[in-house]
Amino acid sequence: MTIRIKWSAFFLLVYFALFLNAGRIVTQLGWHITINPIVYPLGILATLAILLKSKPNNSFFLYKIICFIVVTYTITAVYLQPTQGIAPELHLLSYLAEIFLLITLILLTYHFSCALGEIEQAMEDFLLNHIQSDVKPFTDIQEDFEDEVYRCRRNNQAFQLIIVEIISEAPENVNQCTDKNRLSEDMLSYLASRYESNKMGALLSSLLRRTDILAEQMDRKRFVLLCPSINSPIPTPNALRQRIKKMAWEQLKIKVICGVATFPDESLIFEELMEKAELQLVDNSPLELINERKNTILA
Repeated sequence: MTIRIKWSAFFLLVYFALFLNAGRIVTQLGWHITINPIVYPLGILATLAILLKSKPNNSFFLYKIICFIVVTYTITAVYLQPTQGIAPELHLLSYLAEIFLLITLILLTYHFSCALGEIEQAMEDFLLNHIQSDVKPFTDIQEDFEDEVYRCRRNNQAFQLIIVEIISEAPENVNQCTDKNRLSEDMLSYLASRYESNKMGALLSSLLRRTDILAEQMDRKRFVLLCPSINSPIPTPNALRQRIKKMAWEQLKIKVICGVATFPDESLIFEELMEKAELQLVDNSPLELINERKNTILA
């Protein structure tokens, strides 16, 4: 990402300098092309419009800028100004050259602006506590979970309780880190952890139905989902778990483990369902994490 923005900025600056001196360059080369003065303010306005727009990540915005610049230039330079005795062929050649200069500047500016937008989006993903407002901490909406369990029990409706936990790879040289660099290592670790959690929260939010409930346990890097079902027993209790794991890896390159407990087959109490789902997390964890998880549960 940083390499892309460096090269984009370099090419944009070089071309912008050539663009502002296009008339002198054409004169020194001896070409029979005239650069209309209206080209320069139009190019500057297009550059500012693209750079000032927040995250121009769609092509429709680019097409609008190109069409606006081409139409404006055509009206002002071709229809409102006389040719002053210039041959039609040379006049057409000058027109095409000026349009080429403008469109090339717009494309280079747009490419640079998209690179800036990616960095801005990455920083927002790092710094936001929650990717969406509906992904709330588990402690804040625990009563909502309990109310939904009570509603399902009253209506004889089954549901799945799913715990999704992110598996983070431990850094190899963590023990070799000096005291001077430990603070920066901790900060980078925290930012990377929040980045993964924010992305995972957005992915889970896109999978939810209106009747589902989603919450985050930030201290454990996990999410808790409650998904009611009209069928009892649930036909494919592992389908959603496999879908979450597959999408997390294919879209985000994040490994997750999922624990699933079903109501009323496994328990009628919310706390017991949470315990059963956590036990499945232990069974599905990598070997190096099993002992740590067992000790946490026993404590």
